[in-house]
Order: sequence, then structure tokens, then C-alpha cells
Amino acid sequence: MFYYISLLFLLLLFSSNRLVINSNSLYYYGKKYEKIIFLFIALFLCGGYMTGSDWRSYELFYYEVDFGKYSYYSVEPLFYLLISVINKLITDYFVFVIIAKLIIFFLIYKFFKKFSPNIFISYFFYIPWFGLYLFIDNPLRFMMALGFVTISYKYILESKFWVFFLLVVIGALFHYTVLFFIPFYFIRKMKIRVPRIILIIIFTIWTFSFSAQDLFSLLGSQKNYIQFVFDEYGGYINMLKGFEGGTFSIGLILNLFLFIIVVWNKEKIEKKIKNGQIFYTFTIIYFFLSKFALILTAGVRLSHVFAPFFIVVLTFIILEYKKGIKKFIPFILMLFILLYTYKKIDNHYVYIPYTNYIIYSMTGNHPSYSYRSQYNLKKYEERKHHSYYNQ
Repeated sequence: MFYYISLLFLLLLFSSNRLVINSNSLYYYGKKYEKIIFLFIALFLCGGYMTGSDWRSYELFYYEVDFGKYSYYSVEPLFYLLISVINKLITDYFVFVIIAKLIIFFLIYKFFKKFSPNIFISYFFYIPWFGLYLFIDNPLRFMMALGFVTISYKYILESKFWVFFLLVVIGALFHYTVLFFIPFYFIRKMKIRVPRIILIIIFTIWTFSFSAQDLFSLLGSQKNYIQFVFDEYGGYINMLKGFEGGTFSIGLILNLFLFIIVVWNKEKIEKKIKNGQIFYTFTIIYFFLSKFALILTAGVRLSHVFAPFFIVVLTFIILEYKKGIKKFIPFILMLFILLYTYKKIDNHYVYIPYTNYIIYSMTGNHPSYSYRSQYNLKKYEERKHHSYYNQ
């Protein structure tokens, strides 16, 4: 827990123009040593060893798959093709996955570097909300697909549809869910003319109108019409029912609060951020999709696609709120992020104890697969006095 919270405090310190050492702000030093700081953050987030969940099956798969079996993989074939080739060149699964994580991390870093008014504040928000899931828990196929989506942002902003389309399709060959991003290209410059108060009322109704259980009931009622979904993913849908969320939570309230702030700052966002209209539109879309992330475990993948746009907009607004009563909003939000991070890490087995593959490699003492696969689960049971799967 200490490592994660310390990392967030480090980002807060380097984001500050008020804290001064030798006549220079900490933000000055942060910008001066930015590459070193973010390399350290990248190695921390991307070097996780016994942390995370999906690596257990991916590691076994990595050592077993070969090109001769490639024809069996009709869904998301590029991922399997890559693994069947790369495992001959990189014989250690974790070396491969750390390299993959680092590439995606720096693609996202490049986006924030170009558009964020304060990259340290952006990462303070991005890591707890998105980075921990992406790099520590690590849905590997989705993360790799998201890398191509991140590259495609450039071509959305430059209105180059076919390059954007090609990149997203390539990403879908790693994880098909990113295909849903394609239609949003055509509404990226949509002018939302709905009056602010009406838009807020619509979003409020949307926020508190249904729970995960309601969603499952609706899917169940339409089972005869979407049978292929249940045939392919029925077991996964049933598994998710154990992780459902209700129609009321602190996260939903915070989402509504931030939505109101964004809507109220529409003109500033569109005028002061480069390509501000697209950033505003995608942030509004993010909020509507984030409803699924807050009530459904797998729903987080929908909001991830729009997350960098939301983070840039949020960073911009935080920096705008410097005077009067508004200056307390950043403080309250940052306090919430710290508490949210603590709860998120404590409530799951995937984050603590934190272990780093690079450190284990320095000692040359790698535990067995069976030991590693049970390590965090056992520590969670010791901490909570019950199994993670018997909550």
C-alpha cells in the first residue's frame, strides 16, 4: 500500500508551483527531471510480478502456444500470432509482458505530454482510475489493443479516418471490444446544443436509473434475440453477476459532480484546449460510458478508450480553480483519489503485496509458478480472514 500512495504523493509534489526549493518550484524540478521520474513510474507499474490476475493463464499459454496451432484461433488472431512468434525470441514471459507494458505506458505518456497542461496532475488521476487496472492487474490483450487505439487519437484529431480505422481494426485483432470506438469518429466534433441544465438532468437520470442486476435482467429477457452472445460469453456474464454494483454509490455521486463541473466549463474547454471541441465531446461520452465501469467489472474497458481525453479536461479544470471557494474543489477531489486508491488496493488481492520482477531478476531467485500464483491470494486471505472468492 505504501508504494502506491507514495507514488501519488510524489506526483502531487512535482505538480506544485507553490512549493519552492532554492527559488525554484517543485514543478520546475519535475519538468527538468520528467523523463527520469516517468521512467521510474513506468518500471514500478509495468514491473509487477506476483501482482495482477490474468497473468496466471497468460504465462502458461505463452509457453505452450506455437505457430502450428495458429489456425485454431479465429477470434483476435493477431495476439496469438504475435505470441507464437515472440515466444521463440523472448523465452521469459515476464520479459515480454514488461516490454509490452512499457510500450503502452509511453504511448499514453506521449499523449499526455502533448495535451496535458500539467502531466503530473494528469497521472495523479490516471494511475488510480485507470493505470492500476491496466498495468498492475493487466488485461494483456485489451492493453495491447488500447495501444493501437492510443496511436489512433492523433488521426482522430487530424481527421484522417482511414488511418484511424486501420489502427483500431488492428487493435481489434488483439481485443475485439475496441471496435465499438469506430463510430465515435463521426461524432467527434458534434456540437452538444442541449441546454446545460437539461444535459445534467439527463445524465442524473442515467446515473441512478439502473443497476448491474437490471442490466442482466434486460439481457436475460432478450436472450432469444441475442443467443450468440450467451453462447459465446454466457459463462463470463454469469461470473460477473458476483461483482455487480447498485444504483447508488460514492463513485456515481462523484461522477455526477465532475460531469456538472465539465458541463459548466464547456466554453473554456473548447476555447483553451487544442481540439477542445473533440476533448469536450469525448469527455461527455466518457461520463455516460463510465456508468458501466462503476456497476460492472468488465465495463471499465468501455470508459478506458476515452479516459485520456477525460483526464486532460479534468487537469485543465483543476488548474482553473485557483481562487475563491473553487480552490477547495481540487483539494477535495485529490483527497478522494487518495482514499479511493486505498480502498481499491485493499479490497482486491491483485495489488498487494507488491512484488517487482526486475528486483527478483537481480537476485536470480525466481519462485515457482505454483508459489507465485497463490502468493497474493494467500496474503489477501491473511489480511481479510476470508477467501477473495467467498466475499
